[in-house]
This record gives sequence, structure tokens and C-alpha cells, in this order.
Amino acid sequence: MPARTIYIRDEDEDIWRRAEELASNGPKSLSAVVTESLRFFVRTREDHFGLVTIRVHRDEAGRPTPAHVVQFAGLVLAAEDQTEGVVVYLTPKRNLVFWSRESDGSAAAAGALRVFPSIAAAQLATDVDGLPLYTPELLAGASRKLHSLDGREIPDNAGTPAPRPRIDTATRQLDV
Repeated sequence: MPARTIYIRDEDEDIWRRAEELASNGPKSLSAVVTESLRFFVRTREDHFGLVTIRVHRDEAGRPTPAHVVQFAGLVLAAEDQTEGVVVYLTPKRNLVFWSRESDGSAAAAGALRVFPSIAAAQLATDVDGLPLYTPELLAGASRKLHSLDGREIPDNAGTPAPRPRIDTATRQLDV
């Protein structure tokens, strides 16, 4: 097994020490944690994804929940409005994250987060009154961007069940 030497800046020593403590108490070694982070970094950079950080205060059904911050790798496909509305992100696993922003007058918007395997699945989503959650214009814009990314055909996960968002409670990262 090849060995690697990593030099750490003095000001980063505390975070490395803390990571070693956490890794020694968990199922992963520090080497496994670093490798997982490198895989995430390479995958997101190669596919032009960025780290998305959002505030969520509603569950998938729209019920209020304690506000919390969620992070995931994503690429914006479509957005309705700069302050309120819905933003659609594509994840490296080719799922679609729909974040319904709600402005409360502060600089930080919060909202509800829903994950779908495809545009077709998002088209079927309705509110409690049976009305579509997303406008045809938003879905069409996301679909156009999805199919034109870098000239590549992006696989549509149609026919697969909607992924359950899994949030790592330590890092607050969404795995979708």
C-alpha cells in the first residue's frame, strides 16, 4: 500500500487533531475520511458541481421543522426568483434537489427541500390541494439544462424510486 506524506499548516493542526479523535471513535480511519473527502472533491470538480449550502425549515411534506443548514454537491439547473421561489439542483448521483426558498426579510432565505430521481417524478408532485408544486416553465427550464450540460446526455433516473435524503448529522451534508 503506497504511503503519502501530507504537510499541515500550523493553523490547521487543531482541525486535524479533532478529525483524528473523531475518526478513532468511529467506524472509519482518518485515512478513509481523507480519501472519502478527496473522492467528493474530484467528482464534484470534474463534473463542475459546487458545494451548495442552504437553510431548511420544512420537511418534504412542507411541515415546519427546526431550521438547520444542509450542504450537498450541486449544479443549478433552474431558478424562479432571486429572493423567493424554487431552485433546482442536479447532484453528482443525478438526482434533482428542489429547494423552495421563502424569504423572511432577512439576508438568509430558508425553505423546504425535496429530492426527485427525475423531472418526470417532480412533475407528479402536488400540494395538499392536489395542485402541482412546480411550474411547467421551471420544469422545462431544468429539463433543457439537464439535457444540454456540456453537450452530454445526462441519464434520467425515471422509473427509480425517489431517493430518501440522508443527512450526515456530524457534517450536515446531504447525500443525494
